[in-house]
Amino acid sequence: MKQLDTNLTFHPASAPDTHTPDQDAPNLSAAHRDCASTPMAVGRSFCVQQLSGAIDMQTTADFAVALDRVLAKQPEGVVLDLTQVRFLSASGLGVLVGFHGEAAHQGIPVAVVGGTPIARPIRACAGEAGIDVYDSVEAAGWAVITAAASCRS
Repeated sequence: MKQLDTNLTFHPASAPDTHTPDQDAPNLSAAHRDCASTPMAVGRSFCVQQLSGAIDMQTTADFAVALDRVLAKQPEGVVLDLTQVRFLSASGLGVLVGFHGEAAHQGIPVAVVGGTPIARPIRACAGEAGIDVYDSVEAAGWAVITAAASCRS
């Protein structure tokens, strides 16, 4: 029985939650926060593709279609939220590596959010692909937007 749910949204760039209310971006100097190439200053956004269920042999095609749909929108950055994915098969990992490569070819930074069931196979089998895994959508979003800003400046 296939069970893979997807949800595609766009989010404005914001610094990770580690800042105090009077700071715009915790790890940036005041001069850098005010720089025109800083993501906060130019109102950038990133795409979040959230998936839930299992990415296995039965759902790999659905996973590939969801990722193709993301690239078709040509976002500035992509966060794949896999926190609700309970299993990532080798075939799903192959689709992820292919997506990451195609996104890189198009100049679109990608980050993955996921716990141990996702992070472990990515780091073990796809570490050479350069896929970054984060603990939160906010941290991953900041990373892709910062990468997108540095690519365009």
